[in-house]
Amino acid sequence: MKEQILILITALLFLVCLSASAQMKTITGRIISEDFEVLENAIIRTKDSKYTATADEHGNYSIKVPEATKELVALYIAMETDTIPIMGKCQVNIILLNHMIIEYETVEQAKKHFKRRKKDLKPLYNKAYKEGVFKRENPCS
Repeated sequence: MKEQILILITALLFLVCLSASAQMKTITGRIISEDFEVLENAIIRTKDSKYTATADEHGNYSIKVPEATKELVALYIAMETDTIPIMGKCQVNIILLNHMIIEYETVEQAKKHFKRRKKDLKPLYNKAYKEGVFKRENPCS
């Protein structure tokens, strides 16, 4: 009797673990610079860095993340690190802005400057779509 209960508990734990790991989604996309240069080896990760992917030589990436993931972080040398909101399982195309250092700029001024530049990304997505760089006209968000 004890042996049957132990087997039942083990089976239940296995099923719970299996269902928890099955709640993943795969996010794919392409990452480029604001000059439409492919960012080979760019890093795309979750905020906690638990799940990470690297872009291939064409800037394409694929990352498997928990279903509840709402944001990805994109990093590349000499580019501004960016946090990208995601919804569902759509393709997430990313444009990173070139890192700019302005002399005598405070941290607050730098944040404001980055925020202003980020507003200009929408026309870049449209241009990238028209030139065939992206397959979607709008970013997934």
